[in-house]
Amino acid sequence: MEVIISHSLTQIHETPTRGSNLLDIVLTSNPSLIKTSSNAPGISDHDMIVTDCDTKPHDQSKKPRKCYIYSKAKWEDLHKDLTILSTNITEMYHTGATAQELLDKFKTDLYSNLDNYIPSKLIRSKTSLPWIYHKIRKMFKKKTRLYQQEKKTNNWTNYRHFQKKM
Repeated sequence: MEVIISHSLTQIHETPTRGSNLLDIVLTSNPSLIKTSSNAPGISDHDMIVTDCDTKPHDQSKKPRKCYIYSKAKWEDLHKDLTILSTNITEMYHTGATAQELLDKFKTDLYSNLDNYIPSKLIRSKTSLPWIYHKIRKMFKKKTRLYQQEKKTNNWTNYRHFQKKM
């Protein structure tokens, strides 16, 4: 069990292979590669496991997420509107609004104020390639930096020399 947890393995097959017991297991570190896993009748009372796998992993791209740029926020305007929101919610509470109504009002008004007064951008996660490790990434950055320098000075000797190294 420790090996399964330490290597982040997932059990794929869940159907019993002998009577009502699950004797055989199929473990994987990437469950998205498994198409199907089923039992096939064996020679004895023990069933075989037939697992159909993809050889190429599917890239599960993550949705871009919103990231607020707090350094460019209009804090005074946001503070004024949130103070107004606070008084509105207090009035709603005294008029007998339910907790769910108060929460919904707070969330919708808060997020609309954040969107109005704090600029944001969408951030996408980069898919990392396993064969590009830290040293190669540093070399790519150095090559880009040299390219920018040589483009300004119009002297391409350092860039070409470094390019031959790669």
